[in-house]
Amino acid sequence: MIDQLLSELNVLWNASEDPRFKGEHPGCDKIQNEIAKTFQKMDDNKISKVLDNLPQDQIEQVVFILEGMVESRPFVNKYLSNMS
Repeated sequence: MIDQLLSELNVLWNASEDPRFKGEHPGCDKIQNEIAKTFQKMDDNKISKVLDNLPQDQIEQVVFILEGMVESRPFVNKYLSNMS
């Protein structure tokens, strides 16, 4: 399920050919919310496995989700710090 959501997000995130509009598709918010709910049901190891297998551009697509998880799951800082 998470793989399907991430795949759908990737398509919508890159729906515009203009890079200035990446992530601006209205469907991105809905899918990001679904991903966040799915992550809440997963343990840290499963989340890490998912994130470890994502390319950097897809990590960027879930940064907002990860930022919301930092307090309860500090291990996600590792993925956020790689964004710099």
